[in-house]
Amino acid sequence: MMKSLAVALLALSAAPCAAQVTTLYSFAGASDGENPHAGLIFVDGSLYGTTGYGGTAQMGTVFKVDPASGAETVLHRFGGGADGANPFAGLLYFGGALYGTSWGAGGTCGCGTVFKMNPASGANSVLHAFGGSDGAFPLAGLIVHGGALYGTTSEGGARNAGTVFRIDPGSGAFRLLHDFGGFGGRAPFSGLLYQAGGLYGTAFEGGAAGDGVVFRMNLGGGGYTVLHSFAGADGSHPQAGLILVAGALYGTTRRGGSMDMGTVFTIDPASGAERVLHNFCGTEGRVIEAGLAAHGGLLYGIASFGGSADMGTLYSLNPGSGALAVLYNFAAENGILPNEVMFHGGTLYGTTDLSGANETFGTVFSLTP
Repeated sequence: MMKSLAVALLALSAAPCAAQVTTLYSFAGASDGENPHAGLIFVDGSLYGTTGYGGTAQMGTVFKVDPASGAETVLHRFGGGADGANPFAGLLYFGGALYGTSWGAGGTCGCGTVFKMNPASGANSVLHAFGGSDGAFPLAGLIVHGGALYGTTSEGGARNAGTVFRIDPGSGAFRLLHDFGGFGGRAPFSGLLYQAGGLYGTAFEGGAAGDGVVFRMNLGGGGYTVLHSFAGADGSHPQAGLILVAGALYGTTRRGGSMDMGTVFTIDPASGAERVLHNFCGTEGRVIEAGLAAHGGLLYGIASFGGSADMGTLYSLNPGSGALAVLYNFAAENGILPNEVMFHGGTLYGTTDLSGANETFGTVFSLTP
């Protein structure tokens, strides 16, 4: 349903496309896992992630990869039903366990789950199965604050427009914090950001012009405020979450901008004042489904399409000037439709949704400046 995001690195002074991606692992399909839609996390020397499909039941997996050798281990193969299905989001590591969401026809009503997994054994337990009125079809991962987990669902709730929820990682005690709808935004596809006592995020649709919003709300569920409603020229349909750098929020929109190919924007979390830093034009990327990462004074991101082969790009962006440099053009041999990435030890790690001449299965990759 959606491609996730990714990020790149290299100095702005480097020649565009000089960076080279190393494929650490290529998925083989079937029980091995297929189509990672999200980025990775680094825990105790290993990379952990999810695939949306594959596994023995074709309902997705949780895996780990050794970044040195590229060796992959499937920790869990989802089986549907009470076990959950199709984890499209990435993982959270907290208190010795992995936490995540599953989007597909799992749980008691087929509306998705929140799960907890032992990273050593792969033993999976469902903390919460969504029932529709409390949310449905979570597409985003979780964050942790004050010992509680927070997340979003893309549908369900009082207006079937998505929800914000809180869940206790030990007991599974669940609380619905907010129902989306109308001018307040609809369909939050991304996760949340905690900052200064509040939760910040984006909704893909809704708002004054129907092009999505940036919002803020209190941890307890009250005080919901639309900081900015997108209107097309300043971006439309934010699919990714936000990051905070030096007191300002930064994010991306899937479409909109001067060429309707997506934008990078910044927004003041206090006033809601928004400014477009960059309008994408196709050759440098288009359809910006991934969010941003900050490293060494620059922002890094992924375009799902565009570039020399129209299979996605890695880019860096100067947040002061808005100057953008394409660092890598994806092509079939090294994976296409790149997803969200992360830095560890000066190296960038990420996934691609598809790979190979037949455009199947996906990869785990690294890039070192």
